[in-house]
Amino acid sequence: MHKFNCLLVAHSNSMHLRQVYTGFNILANRGLINLSQKISKTQFYDPAKEHHLRDARHAHLKVVFNGNLVLQFDTHDSIEVDLEYLKACDFYFKRSYSAKYCESLGDQGKKIFPYGLNYDVFPNRFNAHGLARNLFLPGNHSKLKRLASSFPFLDRACFVPRLRFMENPPDTSLSPKAIFVVRAYDPFSASDRSAEKIEERKAINDTRARCIMLLKKEFGNHFYGGFVPETYARKNYKDLLVDNKNQTSKKKYLHILAKYPISLATTGLHDSIGWKFGESIAFSKAILTEKLHFSVPSLKEGTHYLSFATPEECVTQASRLFTDHNLRKSMMIDNFKYYHAWLKPDVLILNTLLTALERSN
Repeated sequence: MHKFNCLLVAHSNSMHLRQVYTGFNILANRGLINLSQKISKTQFYDPAKEHHLRDARHAHLKVVFNGNLVLQFDTHDSIEVDLEYLKACDFYFKRSYSAKYCESLGDQGKKIFPYGLNYDVFPNRFNAHGLARNLFLPGNHSKLKRLASSFPFLDRACFVPRLRFMENPPDTSLSPKAIFVVRAYDPFSASDRSAEKIEERKAINDTRARCIMLLKKEFGNHFYGGFVPETYARKNYKDLLVDNKNQTSKKKYLHILAKYPISLATTGLHDSIGWKFGESIAFSKAILTEKLHFSVPSLKEGTHYLSFATPEECVTQASRLFTDHNLRKSMMIDNFKYYHAWLKPDVLILNTLLTALERSN
């Protein structure tokens, strides 16, 4: 049987890349690709760049496809692409994809394609390549925790968001309820952050706070939400916290999410589409989101989500999902279909490989 050949040139073990790594791992387990990996210990922090781009390469992965095509996966939040990486690759798959921005890059921009939605997910089975990355590359958690995540039999000791825990078919029998659990960003967590990016974080926090307040007022016990009770949120939004911090652990949150048919999302850093959006599709939810700034393959407003521009409009649109059973039901089913056609990690990665195959000479 013919298989695609994929070489991962891994210089980062960032959680931004877990979905990408998981997708390749599953394709290998399915027998569709021959997967190999090269660990590349390169310095990806560049103090000469703008503050929000100095460590952007942590969210990049280079893949050599069928021996001669260089693919670059860019899962960073921001609109900007890495021009050096773009010049060195044949195809560039960008998470925060803007056709207008790509057009501004001339012929080089023609190599850029939308990656899709991102969220945190691990493979179900032991992953030798993942173990190697955990051994030899820095990551978001302690080395012991990273190593433990390579072995599924250790999951009882520490929850890992494996694929089997990160997907759910639509339960259209659920009564209308909405969930919106978010973090508040500390605008001053970095001393050299630009004034523009400080204001961006403040605006994100204030929008989220206003949404939480209005949704609580409108829907009462039919709404579950608030800020995760971390230091900045406790200080600035003490009346809008989730009641019990234990409920915001990943395991507990996913258990609660499964019981709510309506899931809300707001804009992330640098106008990105947050990971909650991808999670909500994987769990077959009816989704209400702040207006999207970037393009995602085959994702349609009105079919897969409703959007809002202000907290007040958020309540109005949420009311539609509460009262219109058929709209809520069809959206949950359509998001289940979307997940299996576009978002499931192996399918997402396979779609990028097929794009490269179809458009290569």
